Amino acid sequence: MAGADLTPALLKRVSRSFYLSLAVLPAAVRPTIGLAYLLARATDTIADTRLIDRASRIAHLDTVRAALRDGDGGGRLGTVVSAIAAPQALPAERSLLERLPEAVAALRARGLAVSYMRVRGFPFDGVVGAFLRAYERVFVVEQNRDAQLRSLLAIETGVARDHMTPLLDYGGLPLTARFVVDEVTRHLAPLESIALPARGADRATSGVTA
Repeated sequence: MAGADLTPALLKRVSRSFYLSLAVLPAAVRPTIGLAYLLARATDTIADTRLIDRASRIAHLDTVRAALRDGDGGGRLGTVVSAIAAPQALPAERSLLERLPEAVAALRARGLAVSYMRVRGFPFDGVVGAFLRAYERVFVVEQNRDAQLRSLLAIETGVARDHMTPLLDYGGLPLTARFVVDEVTRHLAPLESIALPARGADRATSGVTA
């Protein structure tokens, strides 16, 4: 199955609600947003696989990050898949991890160098500060009017507030993909340049969410 088929074929199995929510987005950006979500879901699964020791999970996440940035010429993602896919109880999660190399390649082909971190607790682990410093632009997605997460990140990690752009949605409704896309578009570039970036024009961008 081609990389272009990843979103409809796999996303529907992994998260039906997110798959359905893509319908509200412009058609041009749906494959890119779908791929980004699949990658975020895969990294979240890697981080949550408690049968693998913490140091190995961090190493696997670093491998995924390097593959996104530099490509997977050495087949390093195969090691991640071998270690993480087998323990998964849910067939959809196992399929997602088995197709991780394909998803990374498809996202890189779109000219996007992106990453994602979900902050699960406070105080922060040292890996959070390292993540923030690794990217030119960081978007902090949170549902707090005063950007509390960004403030805590700045205080605890020493990363300047100006390095982190807050995306705030505090209307009381669930956070939507459309909100994130619209806000990133407003801060970063016209929507068309996110949907159809030129090859070789990768931008190192990341997102942090609570």
